[in-house]
Amino acid sequence: MVAVSSGGADDAPVLELARFESNGALDTSFGTAGVLLLDRGTQDSNSLAQQPDGKILAGAGLLVARVNSDGSLDTTFGTGGFAPVISPASAIVLQSTRRFCCPPAATNANGTLDSSFGHQGGVVTNFSSVGPASTPSDVAIESNGDIIVAGQVGRAPSITNISSPASFALTRYTPIGALDSTFGARGKVVTSFGKTATAGIVAVAIDGEGMLVAVGNVAPTGTTGSIVVARYLTK
Repeated sequence: MVAVSSGGADDAPVLELARFESNGALDTSFGTAGVLLLDRGTQDSNSLAQQPDGKILAGAGLLVARVNSDGSLDTTFGTGGFAPVISPASAIVLQSTRRFCCPPAATNANGTLDSSFGHQGGVVTNFSSVGPASTPSDVAIESNGDIIVAGQVGRAPSITNISSPASFALTRYTPIGALDSTFGARGKVVTSFGKTATAGIVAVAIDGEGMLVAVGNVAPTGTTGSIVVARYLTK
């Protein structure tokens, strides 16, 4: 089991990786006594994926790092073990030849951006009709290669503005990075929970029936909020 987190001071953050044995003890064969510290971290270092060969991908702000199974940097990946992405990688998923990050960006196995996806490897989707801010949080890939990105759109209500709350948001892209117009409203789905509720998806997955299952939180103004699970049709 491998865990990732951010550490260090605000002006000198580090990416922390730790590997544990099945009994919860640190695996001392990994890194230094079970821990690897990299000075390329940011406060957004929170995504992780493991390749079938045991190598580990970790999001470090605008970079993705690849680490060998022994806890050393894989210098064959990107530049010195780090590859750039278009926005802080809040989630990473793997395909046989590509790696997808959230917000939606695609890299080749060696860490270079996949120029066949979207615009030079990335996609930007406008939700301005819902609200001025969007925060993607997770990504999943359907069996046909379509890419689901989930998160939050809108903004938290305030005393002066209660008309634009934050809502659940989903987008679906084709394998080449185009919005799938057969999904929701021209590729986008927004689920709101009232005019004064702040909501956002934290994680998304595809269940055994091919449906999308999203989990997140909903907090009407003045409340502590609740965990919400929603399932969406894909056809």
